[in-house]
Amino acid sequence: MISVIIPVYNTEEYLPQCLDSLIAQTYRNLEIICVNDGSTDESLNVLSRYAEKDARVTVLSQKNSGVSAARNAGIRAAKGDYISFIDSDDELETDMYEILLNLMKAHEADIAHCSYRKIHANGTVKEIGGTGELLIQSSDEAGICFLTGQRFTGSLWNKLFRREILDGVWFDESLKINEDLLFCAMAFQQAEKIVFLDAAKYHYFERINSACARTQAIRKKRDAADAMKKILAIYKSTPVEAYAAERYFYCLTDLYRAYLFDGIRKNRQRLEQLQQQMNEVEPHCQKHSMRLKANYAFMRCCPVAYKLIYSVYDRIRKPNWDI
Repeated sequence: MISVIIPVYNTEEYLPQCLDSLIAQTYRNLEIICVNDGSTDESLNVLSRYAEKDARVTVLSQKNSGVSAARNAGIRAAKGDYISFIDSDDELETDMYEILLNLMKAHEADIAHCSYRKIHANGTVKEIGGTGELLIQSSDEAGICFLTGQRFTGSLWNKLFRREILDGVWFDESLKINEDLLFCAMAFQQAEKIVFLDAAKYHYFERINSACARTQAIRKKRDAADAMKKILAIYKSTPVEAYAAERYFYCLTDLYRAYLFDGIRKNRQRLEQLQQQMNEVEPHCQKHSMRLKANYAFMRCCPVAYKLIYSVYDRIRKPNWDI
């Protein structure tokens, strides 16, 4: 049995499409655990109607505690041999779980995952991958891929986990962002074999008022840095360490920039602390790019000029949020 865990908070508008795509899965042995995280709209009523129609749907309710707490509650309640997580405003193609489970069995893997299709708020669609390539990887190989953005990312909702490898793996409830990346790093590290199919079986919808979009800029960057610090500790003394250090350094520079724009005098102590952290992690960044080094040096030595130039650059750049 596959236990599918869905944290739900005020998504009444999108829940029916999400649940319909789950109920229509060609793999039928599902346990659909919906954790209502203190919704104030009609989400609970929608969930209750689906639970009445399909015995596979279970509804749990808790006071609003955040997505990580909701997912942890789902893990505690899950009875399946396999665990998966999806977002309540997204959808799956009907054969996603059948394909992922067959891959796991065929290759005796601990984790199976696929690429996805991103539907932007303006209706445009971006295929993330879709080459049909099949990768069979060790824990370290997969860790390098998701930390560098090569072939796939550390997103949570397109993955199927064997229950046994999640022993002791929980979501960090102190994080508002990148809690999924940290969870995946812990799970990947405990897996022996991971299989990836580059086929877009998950449909990720960009929402203007999503939890990620609502998170304040500095808090978002601080949580990203905290998550990466913990991921670096997970991969210490492994072939993945240099890649984790590189990404941690990038997160620290991103947070440094946010405090710089918030006010140099106001955040002087924080900026000094971040400089010390970056100096400590930099020697471990064997894959360090000259561009990243130059960016940090300019930011630190010429903050006023940097703010002016970066403001112009930020208006014209086209960031890739899928890496």
